[in-house]
Amino acid sequence: GMFQCPAYAVFGQANMTPVTHPLPTLAFGVAKGGRWGTALNTPVFKTIWQKVQKMPEALAHAFTVKLDPDTVFMPERLASLLPPAKLNSFLVNCNEGLHGPIEVVSREAIKKLDWGVCGNIPEEDVWLQSCLQRVGALPVTAF
Repeated sequence: GMFQCPAYAVFGQANMTPVTHPLPTLAFGVAKGGRWGTALNTPVFKTIWQKVQKMPEALAHAFTVKLDPDTVFMPERLASLLPPAKLNSFLVNCNEGLHGPIEVVSREAIKKLDWGVCGNIPEEDVWLQSCLQRVGALPVTAF
């Protein structure tokens, strides 16, 4: 899983293993809603993505992979799906767009993210895809 990667960060409320970046004041509990009854979690992930964007250790790598805690992740399988490292891009992991359990975003796209243009979208994965597309990031099909 993620601990096989060259570097990792774990965000959470509590300062306990494996959390590397505690955010004790961030409300992780969110309402559910929308067409599919999904988590309306954009505020949580917006805070975390803003922190990632400022982390030198994240920007030291060609790609950042965001994982939900219950995601099965095999880094060795991801390598064959990655576009060229210099591309302003993100992986689209479903025929309906970017889906939240795993999000793969290039360093170039992270550097260009402009939080003022993302829109007010309650579902985090839809919101992130909107943010990325509005700064010209290219969606790369990976499903």
